[in-house]
Formats: sequence, C-alpha cells, structure tokens
Amino acid sequence: MFGALVFRLLNGDATALLVGASAGILSIFGAYGRIYPRDRVTLFLPLPGMPAVPVIYIVIGFLLLQLLLSFSAIGNVAWEAHAAAIAFGFAVAPAVMRIPLPEGRTRKLASVEPLRDLATTSELRTILEEAERADIGETRDAWIDKFVKGARCPQCGQPLRRTFGRLRSDCGWSRSL
Repeated sequence: MFGALVFRLLNGDATALLVGASAGILSIFGAYGRIYPRDRVTLFLPLPGMPAVPVIYIVIGFLLLQLLLSFSAIGNVAWEAHAAAIAFGFAVAPAVMRIPLPEGRTRKLASVEPLRDLATTSELRTILEEAERADIGETRDAWIDKFVKGARCPQCGQPLRRTFGRLRSDCGWSRSL
C-alpha cells in the first residue's frame, strides 16, 4: 500500500491501475536487507564463479536500479512504487521485529555440533558455517539439509539421509542430531 501511495503522490494525474504484489514483495526484500544484512546470497546470473554477496549490497543495488528506472519510460511499471516499497520495508523492519509473537511460535535451533566431523570438504565446511550463522530455525534446517545432501557416511562412504532427527546411512550407521 505504501508503494501505491507514493506512486499516486508522485503521479497524481496518472490514470494507471496498480495491479500486482511486487511492492509487497519488495518491502519484504528491503526488510530482509535490514534485519540480515550480512546473509550472503548468490545471484542467478550466467557469470562463471559468481561469489555469494551480502544481501545488503543486493538490496541497495536493486533500490538504485528501481530509482534509475523510475526516471525512464521503460514499460508500464510503477518503478517509483518499487523503490518506495524497498525503502519502507528497510525502515519499518526493526519496529516489526519488536512486535511480540504468541507463545510457541519460536523454534529451537538445531545443533550443528554432530555434523562437525562430517565436514570433510571445503564446500561442506562452508555450508556448516552458514548453518551456524543462521539464527532462524527454518533457515538453519535448510542449511543442515543441504549439508546432509553433500555429506557421506564415515563408515561406508554412501550418501546420508536425515529422518526424524537422525542421520542414517544404508550400512546401518546413524547419529542423533
């Protein structure tokens, strides 16, 4: 709604109908950049060896791109609404994070300690570091799942699977997580 409001303020004489969820999504994107600025993301660009970049750089770059596009006449896109939504999400994120959640909505973080000795490659060590840095239960679980897909059983060398809080291998090896 904030993006639409800014668009209307900047383009009062426009008769455009604003349709879509892009401003809402971009406000969440701005909030993500504010709350987790050091999280690293890999862009889906066809460039070899593209490194993971801190999300704050991506958010700022995308905001600048939206601002530049707002001065152009490219397509029927409310670029101003996009830029305003990113700025809005970035600005209100700390206040939203202070809203108390009902009991039971927080999740205990899974421990990564049982995985340490299984991190036998640099890629697995990097994934383990990302899992350790993740401070949201679902995010940490996703990193652990990625780790398990790349890890091998220390006894037989076969792939591992994660089921019901345990790591298992076809040879019978298992470990509690």
